Amino acid sequence: MLKYLSNKEESAFTFLLGFAFASLFFRQGLIHLSGLMFLIALFFYRPRLPWIGPFWWLIGFLLWEWISHYAGPYPGLGIEGGGIGYHFFYVFLPMTLLVLPMHAVARGVLIGAGCASVLIWVQGLIGVDLDASPLRINWDGGELFSRPPGFNRRAWETQFIFSMVFLTVFMLYRSRGKAYWFTMISLISGVLLPQIRAVFAAFIVALSWQIIFRRPSGDVMLLLRKLGLIALVAIIGFSAMAYLRPNFSKNLLSGNGRDKIFVVSFEVVKEFPLTGVGGGEYFKEHYQKAWLELGWSSKSPLFDIGHAHNDMLMMLAHHGWPMLLLWLGFVLHSLLFVWKHGKRRDKVLFSSLVIMHHFAGLAETYMDYSNTTYAIMLCYGMALHGPTMRWKKQRAKLA
Repeated sequence: MLKYLSNKEESAFTFLLGFAFASLFFRQGLIHLSGLMFLIALFFYRPRLPWIGPFWWLIGFLLWEWISHYAGPYPGLGIEGGGIGYHFFYVFLPMTLLVLPMHAVARGVLIGAGCASVLIWVQGLIGVDLDASPLRINWDGGELFSRPPGFNRRAWETQFIFSMVFLTVFMLYRSRGKAYWFTMISLISGVLLPQIRAVFAAFIVALSWQIIFRRPSGDVMLLLRKLGLIALVAIIGFSAMAYLRPNFSKNLLSGNGRDKIFVVSFEVVKEFPLTGVGGGEYFKEHYQKAWLELGWSSKSPLFDIGHAHNDMLMMLAHHGWPMLLLWLGFVLHSLLFVWKHGKRRDKVLFSSLVIMHHFAGLAETYMDYSNTTYAIMLCYGMALHGPTMRWKKQRAKLA
């Protein structure tokens, strides 16, 4: 037990952490509630936070968001429109490090992923047709999907969250009881059924990293068996997605128009490289202006796109180069911290999450939604927990 928390306080934070993980699977409203509860608990208990160097990058990240809102072309107006909306998400990292986390993960992931995956399977198998938008996407075979994503309105959010949490649990969870297998089946259901190609490709790369490097071995035959397992998982997964999504191969080479979206988004970045355009709908206005200046038709469905479909481009477009550099500084500093203070498992886990997030972020804006941003922060926090505890022990010995 950590010395700076009483039994009662540790139980409270363990519950809140579990609630936060469960909330990831139920759209953005519930995760905001869990965030508010964390802040209240912070104010009420005032615990000593295990503060590490990488967190300073997040503080700068948070501050620059607000500075750029007022220094940009629309001073203060972008805040009302939301934008990327990071705000107090950085709090979840030190909060995750406060408790012995596996109890919370066991309960939170079991409840959240279990309920969400049951809904996905029910909708997928018997075609439950509910009018509420969070519960279905184009059940009748619309533009992209023929299966619903569960409680999250957007299939790419659902698949990304399930993938990040699966990778975390796969490395950290040591139990192999009934709850474990139900949780893992639930998580893999959420990884496969939403049918997003880029997310699953990123998941396969990150999972391959874990399978190959989680245990050191110079055995060539063992490596070949691991590669064979990875190939089998990839073939089965992509085949299942291709079967569920009839237009699986449609616009594959162009990334559903991302070849053009990226070009136009970068035009917006070049217009305001330091501060970006802020939050709200201002990105869309400048995006459409740049589209027309390139001589492209306004009748294209890509003309009405409201975001860059790329995490790095979206950060640049909203808040400029300083925001992107601060984020990359946090990631790189965290990697160095984990390599210095973490065990092999910690190194493989954290680097796999970085791979998952940034590969998937090449095709979508996962830091543009609250629940996916929370998933990134919570999973990074879980991966930093072990190295931080060892760092604290080393500091205590030196003192």
